[in-house]
Amino acid sequence: MKLLQTVSAVLVVLGLAAALASPMFYRDQALVLTLAGLAFALLAQLAYSWLRVRQYYRANPRPGELLDVSEEERLHRLREDSGKLRAVAELRRLRPDMPLAVASKVITKL
Repeated sequence: MKLLQTVSAVLVVLGLAAALASPMFYRDQALVLTLAGLAFALLAQLAYSWLRVRQYYRANPRPGELLDVSEEERLHRLREDSGKLRAVAELRRLRPDMPLAVASKVITKL
């Protein structure tokens, strides 16, 4: 992940430097380079998030059985009283290794 972040940062910096230092003719190319760096950073982040969720599901194959009954009841009441975001935040506090997408899906299924 660090390599992907470094590559995208280098592309963005090169694009911005080229845009500032180049004559008008090359500014379009610099803009394309900058946008490519930003797109690469976004794709790298999405891929990292997807791999993290996949890895979590591989370690915990049944998302419905991630909680004990008392936790499930408490989170269900919290969701009804305070809303889904508060319940997801509480679940993330209880299980810090759980990715946000998994926590949201678990709370939705309650």
